[in-house]
Amino acid sequence: MDILFKKKMEWTEQINNFKVKAVDYYNYKKNAIADIPIENIRKSKLEQINAEQEKEFANLEKKKMIVPKLEIDQICLLEFI
Repeated sequence: MDILFKKKMEWTEQINNFKVKAVDYYNYKKNAIADIPIENIRKSKLEQINAEQEKEFANLEKKKMIVPKLEIDQICLLEFI
């Protein structure tokens, strides 16, 4: 149980680190879009980015809920006499 918990914590930490990077990425894109002078194009692009961001963050939350599969492939005990 400890191995599984430890693996899940590592996985959750990696997902959280990715989420922090994703927030910076989407903020950068939103700032770039804010410079578009034509309002209807700017609104459309912002809506697309917001939808993409929500979808990405929902997928990250789903990934947090998935339990990694751990298997033992083979166990062997050798004794030399």
